[in-house]
Amino acid sequence: VDGRVLTMVLYLNVNWDRSAGGELAIFEAEQGDIGDSNVKGTWRVVYPEAGTLVLLRADHVLHEVRSAHEERYALSMWFCGQHVEYGGS
Repeated sequence: VDGRVLTMVLYLNVNWDRSAGGELAIFEAEQGDIGDSNVKGTWRVVYPEAGTLVLLRADHVLHEVRSAHEERYALSMWFCGQHVEYGGS
């Protein structure tokens, strides 16, 4: 919707306590497609620990950032673009 195509996040939290939350949850579809009523899959989590780098297609991958109970630091970059339809030939 906002043009974000690729998201990159580098976490900067040294000695992060996993009980403080703040993880990135990414849905991995195993049956069906995102948006289908019968989609099945698993939520995978990435903890915001220093040095962890995440790259994902923000326009195709269902994801969410969960609440943190401590201050959390990350460097985030969004690469934006437009959907382009290519004609066949």
